Amino acid sequence: CYDYLQELGYQTGSGCLVGMRGQTISHLAEDMIFFKEKEFDMIGIGIFIPHQDTVFAGEPAGSPELSLKVLALTRILNPYCHLPAATSLGTLGQALRIKAFTSGANVFMPNFTPDNVKELYSIYPGKTSAGCSSKDTLDNIEKEAEQIGRYIDYSIGHSILKKKKERPDVYSTCK
Repeated sequence: CYDYLQELGYQTGSGCLVGMRGQTISHLAEDMIFFKEKEFDMIGIGIFIPHQDTVFAGEPAGSPELSLKVLALTRILNPYCHLPAATSLGTLGQALRIKAFTSGANVFMPNFTPDNVKELYSIYPGKTSAGCSSKDTLDNIEKEAEQIGRYIDYSIGHSILKKKKERPDVYSTCK
């Protein structure tokens, strides 16, 4: 399906959770090879956080260090994709989300879930911005970007890979 969608001109994405029960380093390496082979426009690397209302309630959370390493290696293998700093890392601490940007992330993932349905979308406890308004969330993200010397680009945000496919003459230096 990815191949067909890409042929049709759609931007495609994939990703993985780091730290699921039974997951090995080999599984993560296979994921990263798959991401490279498919040339996705966006790749989400999240950290597993157990939710109390699921069968994973008693499981340990994934390792932030391993998640950041997978993020960094994914960036090396996919230099032109959108690579978000997952909200799951931010949930474990603002410093971890900032660290994601020094590990290769280039996309902030805001939580703009409307207040009246936020409690229905509780994918893990303590989700970043769960109690904030959309404006506060945006203000916080802009402050985080400033802390690391970056800015928020409010343009459409097509991936460089998509731009390269549309204008190979302009983006000839992209892989």
